[in-house]
Amino acid sequence: MPAQKHLFVFDFDDTLVQGNTDLQPVDKLAPDLHDTHLNNHTLRQRGWTFLINEVLGVLHSRNISPDQILNSAAETPMPTPIQQTLVTLSQTPQVECCIASDANSLYIDACLRANNLSARNFTAGIFTNPAHVDNDRVFVRPFESESHSCPQCPVNICKGKVLDGLMSKYLGHKVVYVGDGGNDYCPAKGVPANGYVLPRKGFRLERRINDRGQIHAAVRPWATPEELQSIVHDILSNP
Repeated sequence: MPAQKHLFVFDFDDTLVQGNTDLQPVDKLAPDLHDTHLNNHTLRQRGWTFLINEVLGVLHSRNISPDQILNSAAETPMPTPIQQTLVTLSQTPQVECCIASDANSLYIDACLRANNLSARNFTAGIFTNPAHVDNDRVFVRPFESESHSCPQCPVNICKGKVLDGLMSKYLGHKVVYVGDGGNDYCPAKGVPANGYVLPRKGFRLERRINDRGQIHAAVRPWATPEELQSIVHDILSNP
């Protein structure tokens, strides 16, 4: 009998890393922007990605370099058990692995490199808001250029839509979705009954699952990186 194939889909902030990469540069380089921008209701109504791009413009106006910003983002901690788990998955036959995140491509790349990882560890891709450097300024733009129709997800990315595309590509793979946030609830609902949803305990995804249900897959909450590592090992050992 052929070995069971698995598709692992990970959120990034507060899942693979212990914190929010969008906030890390602000906390370290310009904490006053929490009051003027990040907690500004009018700006937040434009969407989180728009807001972060505005913040990056302010950092540029203060002569804070892209290297300083990316080095700060890279300091968002990735616990050793998480790093070990990602290496194990990338070395395991019949396993595809990807990231679906509302962070951005430059921050994720910086964090991965800081932990001796790269996009090569995620064979199914990295789906996030694209970012680039131009004229010594970091820019970030939405993952989706046009608004999607999902009422549950932020306007810039529907992770459920991302998961649907992945499942169409990786037919026959058992899906394992790992996340923490409210925008992980939509894809969690799309995981088939033979798959797994791994919500981080005490975070919004777990609360929505408890409040609303509608999850078809087996739910296995985790609290610590060590617990997540153990659950992933158990899933691979008992297909």
